[in-house]
Amino acid sequence: MAKFGIVKFVTGVVKAVSANGVERVLHTGDKVLPDEVIVTADNGNVVIEFNDGMTMDLGRNQQAALNEDALVHQNPVEPAAVQAATGLHGEVAAVQQALLLDADFDPNKALRATAAGEAQAADDSAEPRPEGNKGHGAVFVVEYNDPTSQPDSGYDTIGINFGFPPPMDVLILNPALASDAPPFLEIAPPDGQGGPGVVHEKGLPNGSDPTSNAHIVSGGKITVGDPNGLSDIKTITIGNQTFDVGGNKLPTLVGQTIPGTHGTITITDYDGKGTYTYTYTLTENVVDDFHTTNGNPDPGQNPDVPENDGFHVTVSDKTGGRAEGDITIRIADDVPTAVNDTDTIPGGSFDPATGNVITDAEGDGGADTQGADGATVTAIAGNNPGGSALTPVGGGTTVNGQYGQLTINADGSYSYSRSAGTPGGVSDVFTYTLTDADGR
Repeated sequence: MAKFGIVKFVTGVVKAVSANGVERVLHTGDKVLPDEVIVTADNGNVVIEFNDGMTMDLGRNQQAALNEDALVHQNPVEPAAVQAATGLHGEVAAVQQALLLDADFDPNKALRATAAGEAQAADDSAEPRPEGNKGHGAVFVVEYNDPTSQPDSGYDTIGINFGFPPPMDVLILNPALASDAPPFLEIAPPDGQGGPGVVHEKGLPNGSDPTSNAHIVSGGKITVGDPNGLSDIKTITIGNQTFDVGGNKLPTLVGQTIPGTHGTITITDYDGKGTYTYTYTLTENVVDDFHTTNGNPDPGQNPDVPENDGFHVTVSDKTGGRAEGDITIRIADDVPTAVNDTDTIPGGSFDPATGNVITDAEGDGGADTQGADGATVTAIAGNNPGGSALTPVGGGTTVNGQYGQLTINADGSYSYSRSAGTPGGVSDVFTYTLTDADGR
């Protein structure tokens, strides 16, 4: 019966070559036919199971022809025993049976050549077949009582040659932590009623709203730090005062008050991590020089420029590194407010009417608000027909009305005289201008 086989296992490149030279690459499950030659490449290995139950295992660089001569087992002593063996266990059983039947049985001659070494010649002569399996190079025999040998393989073995670089004098895990890194400083303005860092003159004791405390702002932040730690900070300068905080004395700034041009900064708290809290208090009104001429109010000057109070802040460390910043406080002006005044001359009387438009000395409820900068009357005009135009007020200025004359001073004091022959039941109206020290 013609034999055919099925590829049960294959690795690498294994080919089947037909009698007429046609090649095909074998894969698991492929069928091999009689008279084909199975050829394995350098990386090839194949296991073929035949239809009679026998198997064939070819290693790398082998070839086998699927003809009757190649597929009949070569055991001359007990061919039946060896041919009946299938797989590894069957082959072992056949060898054992042959040894029992024949004391001269030589398994090395009866069985297939091993994967190592060159194959037996076809005529059982001492000459090996050139196409035999050359499975590997050297084979080492280790004596049981002396399990030590010096292998001599075909490849050079070179020990690992790896050296570590010499250690650095200074190991810097974070470049920012270099010893000469400077300190840093962050400044946040305090909260104010008119915005961050804004105080108002109106909150001063002589301001227009002294109970508002608008001249005080709190919650400002000063944060200091150093890449080498807070202990590396040596001094902190705020305004014109320098504080020695070396040796972990940063908390000693709490309670310190630093004067500025128009107010003071007070350090109120320290969080232990480099952040201070401060309060600014305006201590005086600020005269806007842009609205004065030779120290006197001058409304004709350019628009108001906000007044500021400033503190320069410097942080230095032990290596001389520095960080700088500024605290800027804006001072909102307190402007005056004029209130209408009313005075009366009894019917038939020509006695003068006197009073003060600022202080309401006449008691008609017309007191003005001067604001923190103070205020004076700077101009007067008669509104009735025939009245005087707007006239600057100096040390007693007289202007005409429709029914009399008004004399007024810068401090708001006045005297009105009724002209002879004027009717009663009429009013003379005058408009005055109130201006503070900022020229507003």
